[in-house]
Amino acid sequence: MKARREHVHRRISQSLACFAVDGDCFDAPYHFHPEIEIALIREGSGTRIIGDAMASFQGRDLCLIGENLPHLYCGQQPEGVRARAEVIQFSREEWGGLFDTLPEMRRIAELLDRSARALRFPDALIPEVTELMQRTRETADASRIVAFLELLNLLSREMENACSLVSPGYHAEIDHSQSERIDQACRFIIEHASEDLSHPEVAARAGLSPPAFSRLFHKATGMTYTRFLNEVRLGHAARLLLETQLPVAQIAFETGFNNLSNFNRRFRAHYGRAPSQYRKTLVSN
Repeated sequence: MKARREHVHRRISQSLACFAVDGDCFDAPYHFHPEIEIALIREGSGTRIIGDAMASFQGRDLCLIGENLPHLYCGQQPEGVRARAEVIQFSREEWGGLFDTLPEMRRIAELLDRSARALRFPDALIPEVTELMQRTRETADASRIVAFLELLNLLSREMENACSLVSPGYHAEIDHSQSERIDQACRFIIEHASEDLSHPEVAARAGLSPPAFSRLFHKATGMTYTRFLNEVRLGHAARLLLETQLPVAQIAFETGFNNLSNFNRRFRAHYGRAPSQYRKTLVSN
């Protein structure tokens, strides 16, 4: 899956791009940009892809995404649920003299180094992070910089509790020419994962032959088409286990697994526990 380069729009007088998302769904294309990004999903659900890491999100999802890491948030919200997020994008190069030379900024510089593998932060930080991100977006002049530095300082103090998402060996092979059709194929997989999708069908969506599609997909994501499809299905299944009381067997078939024992085996391998145990443990928490 090839990502397109996104041009981050910032006013000439500002060193940060800050914006809120509020809509029916998350629909940004699979893309990358040289700016580091702080992305906080406040409400909504879907599938998140960053580099070679894919996972479901159900709101309260806070990630720090490094420079030029391809990423995508895709989801369709249940009726009455909005897709809401806070996003800050900034260029380390423009701030380099501050982060990389001042000794007081050592931990923030380390935080930005670690963003190359993307970091997901604990849910407990989200109330304070939300307030700081809103302050950064809504204020101006020096007040904006103060709020932003407070935000980075908070994240740097908590980076040992953050989870690295992207594998150490991942390297994106970025090609602009194929980005739009591969993005369409990726979204098609996510939106139709419960159906009987064939590899040739998805390759055709990308306008490629099956062998060419397989090569490009694996180079960009580090995953085979089959692994990607199964992980999307497992993410959908995990969401249904948490949000509904549907029987495990019904969830298996509704998410595209035609064999219950195969579903149970794959779910245990991916999440470390059987579907029924997963539901019981997380719902009780």
